[in-house]
Amino acid sequence: MKNKIIHAKIKEIFSKSNFIPKTLIQGNDQFVYNLQQSTQREYVKSSTVLYEGTLNNKTTILKIIVEPKGNILRFRRELYAYQQLPTKFPFWKEAIPKLYYAGQSPLPFLIMERIDGQMLGDWYHLTNFSSNILAQLFDLLFKINQKIKLPNSIAFQPLLGISYYQQLNQGKKKSLQLFSQNEGKTIWNRYCELSQKINKFWPSLKKGLIFGDFSPSNIFYNNIEGFTFIDFETLSHGHIAQDLALFYFASLNNPQIRVIDRKIRSLFKSNEENRLLDFMIAHLILNQMFRFKNNQEMLFILNKELKTILG
Repeated sequence: MKNKIIHAKIKEIFSKSNFIPKTLIQGNDQFVYNLQQSTQREYVKSSTVLYEGTLNNKTTILKIIVEPKGNILRFRRELYAYQQLPTKFPFWKEAIPKLYYAGQSPLPFLIMERIDGQMLGDWYHLTNFSSNILAQLFDLLFKINQKIKLPNSIAFQPLLGISYYQQLNQGKKKSLQLFSQNEGKTIWNRYCELSQKINKFWPSLKKGLIFGDFSPSNIFYNNIEGFTFIDFETLSHGHIAQDLALFYFASLNNPQIRVIDRKIRSLFKSNEENRLLDFMIAHLILNQMFRFKNNQEMLFILNKELKTILG
């Protein structure tokens, strides 16, 4: 019954918004509807469905949350970004896609412009890679971090504190199993020691808006418009090192990782902020390492990075 309701609502969205679907970008086979199907996305969320199509002859993306009970706040954060930020902050007008249509009941959805540009994740592999581009990107990120205020009522967490990252969750437990018992214990103890150091100066660090998912796959770039960001489901409050750590982690297998590392490190003037960056990178590695258990090349990279940080 649930699937029938979802299918009926999706078709209603197609017709009422005049959106003409062409390709299923993300979603289960049940949502194909005799359309083309793209399998380019490495990570697929079961809670959202993405279609590429046209609206009034413009290439657009339709994003539908098919499990609204657990994801309604994700939708509200994304809607806030698309509706409010460009009007309040002029430098954002070209930094996020234009929103054409949105609805909340019973399935939250957005129809937004399709970005004409290259994903930064693909752009890395070009020979004309420039640290100047990274400087522009991080400068924009800092402006957003300090100038944009997010209502606490819709933030992913009112303040994404360090305690969130100190927990020995299932992801970390599985990753530690990849090491010998003694080595795993040593790594965890050093991680906890670093977290205790972070606790002492965390309250004094300057906080602001963070994306929570500042990954190269959510950043587009071309020479005319510059940067465009998508996917604002995890907007929150915290320190900018939390965003930069994710950007670094997602780039670990990139040939230019040392350029990225130097550029990020140059942004922080204090040892405390660099320690926080290291802690956040270590958290991401421990949280995600088990997912790469069958990828020996990536395991080697993650293992080396983790031991460099934790000594």
